[in-house]
Amino acid sequence: MPQAEVVFCGKSPYLSGLATGLQLGGRLRVIRLESAFSQSTEELKMLRPEAVVFEHDETESDQAVMDFLKAYPRIRLIGLNHDGDRLTVFIGNERHTVPVKELGPVILDHERESAPNKSRGRGSQSTRPEDEEASERRL
Repeated sequence: MPQAEVVFCGKSPYLSGLATGLQLGGRLRVIRLESAFSQSTEELKMLRPEAVVFEHDETESDQAVMDFLKAYPRIRLIGLNHDGDRLTVFIGNERHTVPVKELGPVILDHERESAPNKSRGRGSQSTRPEDEEASERRL
């Protein structure tokens, strides 16, 4: 089974610890970039990982996040909030907040959603059952 690729942008010790923990789990291939998300977008465009985890500074990174998602909607962007306890998961125009302990499942669930046999040809995947049923009726 191929490993999902996840890129960590930033150089905080906490972010580095999260990257190491995921790498040791063996299910993810972790790539680390020391620059902030907003300064790493060209590298991310070339790498095209399943997910990007970054230090989320709302004032600086929100516009960069939205611009990146418009161009690359299949890449899951995950911002580590300043308190270190929460993650903001960006999906299309939506944001979801989850506890940090859910980082691995958030990335791995996205990998399954992005599998070619489940792709619906849209930029973001819904996880709501009623949306899936409506989508299946349109097919």
